[in-house]
Amino acid sequence: MPRFVGRRAEQQKFRAWLRQPGPGTRVVSVTGSGGMGKTTLLMRFFHLARREGHEVVWLDGRDMLPTPEGFLRRLTPAYRQWEQLSASGVKRIILVDNYESIFPLDSWLRHQWLASCPAEDVLIIFASRKFLLDAWRWDAVWQARVVNWELPPFSAGEVRAYFAMRRIHGDAQALTIPAHQGIPLALALVSDVWHAYKHRPGHVDHLMSQGLGGRLFQEVDEELADVLAALALTPRAQRDILQFISNRSLSRDTYHRLAGLSFVRRTARGLTLHDAIRPYVLRALQTRDAERYRQTEQRVLAWLVGQWQSADRDQVAQDLLNLVSARLAPMNHYANLAVTTPDLSIGSMTRGEREAVVGMVEDWVRQPLPVTHGSPTQLLDQLLQHFPESLQTVRGDRPYPLAILGVVEWTRRTIDVLYPFSPEFLRTVSQVVPPAQRADSLLMVLVGFDHSDVRYPQPVIMGYLVRQFLATANGRRLMGLSTDPAFKPLLRRLGFQAIPLDAVYHDGTEELFILDLRQSNIVEWATDVLGYTPAPAAGGLDASLVREVLDHLWDMSLLRETAWCRLTGLTPEEFQRWLLAQLEQFRQFRPEVAVWIDEAYVDPRFEVDARARARHISRATYYRRLNQAVDTFVRFLAPRPWPTTPS
Repeated sequence: MPRFVGRRAEQQKFRAWLRQPGPGTRVVSVTGSGGMGKTTLLMRFFHLARREGHEVVWLDGRDMLPTPEGFLRRLTPAYRQWEQLSASGVKRIILVDNYESIFPLDSWLRHQWLASCPAEDVLIIFASRKFLLDAWRWDAVWQARVVNWELPPFSAGEVRAYFAMRRIHGDAQALTIPAHQGIPLALALVSDVWHAYKHRPGHVDHLMSQGLGGRLFQEVDEELADVLAALALTPRAQRDILQFISNRSLSRDTYHRLAGLSFVRRTARGLTLHDAIRPYVLRALQTRDAERYRQTEQRVLAWLVGQWQSADRDQVAQDLLNLVSARLAPMNHYANLAVTTPDLSIGSMTRGEREAVVGMVEDWVRQPLPVTHGSPTQLLDQLLQHFPESLQTVRGDRPYPLAILGVVEWTRRTIDVLYPFSPEFLRTVSQVVPPAQRADSLLMVLVGFDHSDVRYPQPVIMGYLVRQFLATANGRRLMGLSTDPAFKPLLRRLGFQAIPLDAVYHDGTEELFILDLRQSNIVEWATDVLGYTPAPAAGGLDASLVREVLDHLWDMSLLRETAWCRLTGLTPEEFQRWLLAQLEQFRQFRPEVAVWIDEAYVDPRFEVDARARARHISRATYYRRLNQAVDTFVRFLAPRPWPTTPS
């Protein structure tokens, strides 16, 4: 019996393109609400094409930064330069799941990456909840090549076929059919629950009445509660990672049972929860078991800190941002940072949206760039003319923008263009943060919000905009003016430093908020925001243990007596070799921090006063900075196993 049910029309169109000699290059948008089977269908396409000997590339928008560099890093060199592809007659299929996550690249994909794409034998399929290719339909090059395949719920016949495949027959189907309304994910959940509780039909009835809510997934397998909590806060995880995060042994059988759940997906990087289910798991954890949530969050953070040096930093940065957003989501009524807004998307503003955006920016009383000369509309037009890539609009499920965000690179050219609108403000900010030749800083300059759509209240939209602003933070310095007393506490909680200004309003409300992440220290930012407390295995690790061994690093008789060396059971020579190896890795991770430890403990050539004078700081400031460096080293060591055998 086949393991794939439904979607015959889409499969027939896909096979027809594969079997057609020299078919024209096409772009297909596969759309449907969460749980409608988009990813499953793309996987079906993947295997069908592979089986017939064609080249297939799989990309997941969530696994990359929404930048050209982040996208190209996921491709083989041949697909970065289309001219390098051989004219072999082999068809090439590129499948992009979760296109919403990289929608800011829409214009770049169309005009640059695909500019030299062959006119034949290439099929690109984007999967997203909503149709996002409107700009392609207006593009003279692509308009005839774009088609949308919207996935409807299963028909009654497909529902019966699915249940038959899952060995649910007769009266059992009548019991379960009203609860799911033909949504494939719901069908899968119903099937899982039915097989787990088929001897308790009353309990099944009760669970079905709750739809996709909290208890439905929890009741599938009570034994997996800790592991599901770990998976809810982890983007993707293999068995060993889940064991570390859930703090429990995970047998292969349990891991395979977890992988077999209908709302858990297998990916190249491990297991992941279905997007439509993750919000329910997070909400249940935060409201019903806050302590388990906190412990799981800390262990996920410890794992990500350990991944920073060895893994894909772009992805780790995104994962850290997701973790921070999940924690801070309910804390501020002005901007809700919840990640559970899958029906929203953000992308480059089009000129056709100008009419709707003008009203938003004019209604926003105090713009991040105070417009003291001219109007916000004139500022908008200048940005459209000189920096169109700086403007992004938020869209829902209707054909009009819900909000606008304008963020520019802080360069001399930017200041020259914007200076006529806000000379006093830009002159003051330039004194605080002189513009650099290399664009390593971003300034928020424009924002607007549509108050007419009651489905998206201001906290949801503002939280989404803040999240997008933070998404650009890795390796950058973010800057923005705020005068709103409701917004400032959230910015401070996010680690922004506030600098009082008196450039425009002269009422004591102006503060320039700066978050400086230029030194690859998004890890330190996340650990500070989340209040990370290092707590590795046996005995626990804290700064006092580390300072003690650093103080006696070169005296074997004293090092032997330190608490940490005694806990490991190593000789002082073995322990010293291990700790120096960790310091070497730390130098690669945070060289600007490691230098403080090196000059104080590893190679202390000068007295403290001389070191402080060389840095033009006081003795007290020197010790404060040194203590901060040791604390950062502790966070680096926290997720790493302690040495118990000779290195």
